[in-house]
Amino acid sequence: MDDKNSCQICLSKYSIDDLHLFPICQHVYCKLCLKTTYEQSIREQKVQLKFYACPLCNTQIVDNKWIQNVVSQDLYSQYCELLIKQNLIEYLVDDEILVGCKNQQCSYQFMIWKHADNQKCPVCKQQHCRKCNNDHQIGISCEQGQNLREVSYIEKKKKLHISRCPKCKVLVEKIAGCNFMTCKCGTYFCYQCDQQLQKEDHHKHFQQNKCITLLNGKQINPIVKEQKKFRIISVFDYIPCFFCQGVTEPLIEKLIYQCNSEKCKGLCFCTQCLCQLRKDDIPYHLESLNCLQK
Repeated sequence: MDDKNSCQICLSKYSIDDLHLFPICQHVYCKLCLKTTYEQSIREQKVQLKFYACPLCNTQIVDNKWIQNVVSQDLYSQYCELLIKQNLIEYLVDDEILVGCKNQQCSYQFMIWKHADNQKCPVCKQQHCRKCNNDHQIGISCEQGQNLREVSYIEKKKKLHISRCPKCKVLVEKIAGCNFMTCKCGTYFCYQCDQQLQKEDHHKHFQQNKCITLLNGKQINPIVKEQKKFRIISVFDYIPCFFCQGVTEPLIEKLIYQCNSEKCKGLCFCTQCLCQLRKDDIPYHLESLNCLQK
């Protein structure tokens, strides 16, 4: 790429402070992409410098100080510990490798046959599949293990009301706030259906399906389509405007509100899908988007 501010991995543009300029070849990468790549190599116990070469042209780095510049201090300490253990690797036969226990509470290092499908830690006894990188039992295929984990997650989601990032699979529990989630890995997704979203889908996703949204800070159930009578009320039940935080007037109780602030000037909005409305469009909106109130 010709753009000197574009990452060669994710192809996104960044400010100069968020970029790494690779030594020698001068290729540019965003800090997150290069950090993620190096962290994966360290977790896989790859300590040779060839595993930290330029991802684009494979130019080698001259020493491990560059690695220290990219990853966190804790992970770099793990890398240094792996370097020290290279003495153990010198005594391995050709068909053996040194691996680490996947149990974060253990992390014991031990040797296994390099073509083994599974590994079992001699200390904590945890078994781990080296094909799919999961801890299902030996004798169960990766596909069966995935199915069992999926069934277990569905049961947990129903019982505990949790969600799971569709990219990194980390489990999350929402205490309050919007159902549009942002994972630590940078992925956007819906808390209700776990669908991966784009940043611009913040409102669009909830307009097109029945995922639960928010009403005055509380979750409300999807509105049934069959109800077609709209009760206009005159009693004021103020909630903050979603767009300017000003005082609002309810047009349809707990559903359609109007903001008469100087900024919004009579703007209406739906608390079910959070979209802006003109007053004349309210009946059509309620029928076409299933935002009807019981």
